[in-house]
Amino acid sequence: MQSNEKFQRNMQKIQSKIEFINKALNYDLSQDQKEWLRTQLTLFTSLFEALQDSATNDEYGQGVSEDLYENIRRVKKKVIFWLKMDSTDVDIFKKLKKEKNETWIPLLDLIPAPERLTEFRNADLWDFSFPCISYTNQELCQFSETIFKEQNVLSEFQISSDTLNKIIKMICFEYNSPTYHNFSHGFNVFQMFYALVKKTELEKVLDKTEIFAALLASLGHDMNHKGYNNAYESKLKTQNSVLYFDSAILESMHASILIRILKDPEINFLEGIPDLAKRNQFRDLVVAVILATDMSKHNKLLKKFTDSVKATVEYRNIKASGESIDKRLEEQAFLMDRPHDKRRILKNIIHACDIGNPCQKFDRYIYWSALLNQEFDYQTKKEAKRGLEVTVFMKYKDPAAFYGGQTFFSKNVVFPLWEQISILFEGASEAVENLQANLKRLEEEKAKATPAN
Repeated sequence: MQSNEKFQRNMQKIQSKIEFINKALNYDLSQDQKEWLRTQLTLFTSLFEALQDSATNDEYGQGVSEDLYENIRRVKKKVIFWLKMDSTDVDIFKKLKKEKNETWIPLLDLIPAPERLTEFRNADLWDFSFPCISYTNQELCQFSETIFKEQNVLSEFQISSDTLNKIIKMICFEYNSPTYHNFSHGFNVFQMFYALVKKTELEKVLDKTEIFAALLASLGHDMNHKGYNNAYESKLKTQNSVLYFDSAILESMHASILIRILKDPEINFLEGIPDLAKRNQFRDLVVAVILATDMSKHNKLLKKFTDSVKATVEYRNIKASGESIDKRLEEQAFLMDRPHDKRRILKNIIHACDIGNPCQKFDRYIYWSALLNQEFDYQTKKEAKRGLEVTVFMKYKDPAAFYGGQTFFSKNVVFPLWEQISILFEGASEAVENLQANLKRLEEEKAKATPAN
C-alpha cells in the first residue's frame, strides 16, 4: 500500500512538472531553448503515459517513476535558471506563486523590497548591507566574479576568467528558487564574508587558500535547498536523511554538491595544485565551513568560540605586558599563525554571516526576514498537507508576533556571536552597531503592530 501511494505521488509530481514545461514554451526563451524543451517534453510525456497505461506501481515501476521525476525536475530547474538570470529571486518567487494560484504572507505586501543602488562602485561590495536582493542573478554572478578577481584567485590558482565564470554559473544553477534559500541568499553570505575580510585584519592573517575556500563555501553553502529544514527532511525520511543518518542532512548535501562541481573536468582547478596537502586543506576547509552552518551546532560553536575569544583577549594583554604566558591559556587562545585556529574562526564567521541579516541596515534586514517567514510558513502548509506534525513556531501569525520573534532571535542567537567576532576583529563593530539599532527599531515596530486591548 505504501509503495502504491509513493508511486501515485511521483506521478502527480511528474504531471505537475510536465504542465510547467508546457507553460514554459510561452515564456520569453530563445528558439533553440524552446526547440530543446519540445524534444524533452515529447520524451517525458510518452514515458509518463506509458507508466499510466501500465499502472506499474510495483518496485520496478516506482523506480522508473522516480528516475523520470528526477530527470524532469532537472529540466524544470534548467528552465528556471534561464529565466532567473535576468530576474531577481524575489521576482521569480512571486511569478511562480501566481502561476500556482498561491498567496504569500501579508508581510511581503507591507514591507517594501530594498532599492538598488543608483550608482554602483566595486567598493560598495564592502558594505555589510549591500542590497543584493534587488539585483538579478546575472548581476550577482558578475559581482561574484569581481570579488574573486579582487582577491587574486585567478593568478594564485591558475584559473582562467572563463573557468571562474563557469564555476560561478554552475553554483548559481544548483540553487533552486524557494523564497529565501536561493542564490541571492548564497551571494549575501558570500558578500558579507568578503566585507568582513576587507574591513578587518582577516585579509592579512588568512592565506589565499583559506580565503578562496571560505568564499567558495559561502557562495555555495545552500545549493539545492528546497525551502525545507532538516527536521522536515527527517520527518519525511527522505533519501538525504537516510544517506546522512539524520545528521546535518542539508549541510552535508550542500557540501557534497559543491565538491562534485569542483571535480568537474571543465573546471577542476584543484588538480592543478601540485601540493597535495594544500589541495586537501582546501577541500576539507570547504566542507568544514558548510557543515558549521547547521543551526543545531550553534550553541556548541558559540560556547567554544566565546571561551577562545576571552582567552585571546587575556593572552594579548599578558603578552603586551611582557609577562610569561600560561601554556593552557596559549592553547585555548586564537593564534593567527595556527591553521587550526583560523579554521575554527572561519567556521564561526561563515555561520555568523549565514544568520547575519539582523546586522544589516533595517530595510534590507527586515525584508530578508519577511522572505524567511514566508518560507517557514510554506513548510508548515506542506507538513499539514502531508499529515506531518506541524512546526507551530514557523507558522506566520501576525506582524506583532513576527517582530517579537525577530527580537528574540536577534538578541539571543545573532548578537552573542557577532559580539564575539567584533571583540576578536575590531572592524566588525559596524555590524554589531547595525544589530543594536535594529533591536530598538524592532521594539518600536512591534508596539505599532500590537492592537490596543
